[in-house]
Amino acid sequence: MGRRATVVPRKRGQRYEFRIFWQGKPHRPSLRISEESARKLADRLQTKLDLGTLDLEFLSITFPRYFTPAAPTLGGEEATENTIGHRIAAYVKAAWEKLKPSNRKPFASHARYWIAELGADTPREQLPGKLARMEVAGRSRKTRDTKRAFLRGVLLLAKWDILVPSEPNEEVFKTRRGSQKVEIDPFSEAERDSILGWFCAGSSPERQEWGDYLTVAFYSGIRPGEQYALRWDRDVDWNRGELKIQWAVSGEIEIHETKTNCGRRVWIHPEAMAALKRQRVRTLHAAHGHIWQLPGEGTPVVNQKALWNIWQKALKAVEVKVRKPYSTRHTYATLLLMAGANPDWVARQMGHSVITLRKHYATWIDGPRDKGEIAKVLAFSSTGADKSTNRSTK
Repeated sequence: MGRRATVVPRKRGQRYEFRIFWQGKPHRPSLRISEESARKLADRLQTKLDLGTLDLEFLSITFPRYFTPAAPTLGGEEATENTIGHRIAAYVKAAWEKLKPSNRKPFASHARYWIAELGADTPREQLPGKLARMEVAGRSRKTRDTKRAFLRGVLLLAKWDILVPSEPNEEVFKTRRGSQKVEIDPFSEAERDSILGWFCAGSSPERQEWGDYLTVAFYSGIRPGEQYALRWDRDVDWNRGELKIQWAVSGEIEIHETKTNCGRRVWIHPEAMAALKRQRVRTLHAAHGHIWQLPGEGTPVVNQKALWNIWQKALKAVEVKVRKPYSTRHTYATLLLMAGANPDWVARQMGHSVITLRKHYATWIDGPRDKGEIAKVLAFSSTGADKSTNRSTK
């Protein structure tokens, strides 16, 4: 009888490596955790191996960098090849590993929606008739459009030349400029100071720590997912006074890419620098290595659920209109532009192109120029010049 395989954590630098022999192959995933946590996890892995219950779902949650979760079972896998259920299942399987973690849940939701609406056993011949009679459900046009895009991908992979139902009277609303975009709504400087003042005035550790988190958000403009992923040993350059933005948390999983797939260095504003130094006292030696943690729990921040309640409470207390914490990013961008910073430099700080910057922040880029033009008009009007003859009136 062969020797029983055991899972023993081995320290590799600041991480613990777990040697696991699973499904006939050796695996060596690692985590940056404490010695006690590594020992407990090894015991749990060993128990699951002994009982034969170790599966991909558990491994993908525990070691998201090393194991990719399998595509969900949607109910169409066993359908015949000529049915929409089979084609949807094939599309999900082909696309699943290429999706970002944050996109997998809505992707699977769209798949289930179409299987429920069309029926997994519906053959290709009956599909045009069903699609012609239906309207795509969804609270917003964006949701309906993403559902249609999903179905187009299914039909394209299957090479079925079938039209996807469009928005009612879609052509009536089309313009050469496309649909109107909702304008961004940044906080004013007074609103920002009131919000941060409320957090700093509190005596509880929770308010103090979230206050420093929001100070960095307001004075760096980095995306929430990028801020969650920040680590002391990897992403803070104290000598140059910069944050290295190259990782992000997506779908509660840390990935080595940002939203625009472009790493960057962000200047640390003095206000943000002071907040980071205060936070350094709290988490520099924490086992998880992250800058930001859930106050009182000691685990890294991976989403805004914990922040949302105290955020709403703060905005209500200082009588500021409720907006999402993401507006801290817009607030910083407008601060830089109103200060007269070069749009090219601002775009690099924010992590997108100058075209995107002008698209979202044109009001603040053109604001000083517009005021100058308005001043010219007012100066002209105050002279009493005749508008039709350009002669002074008597």
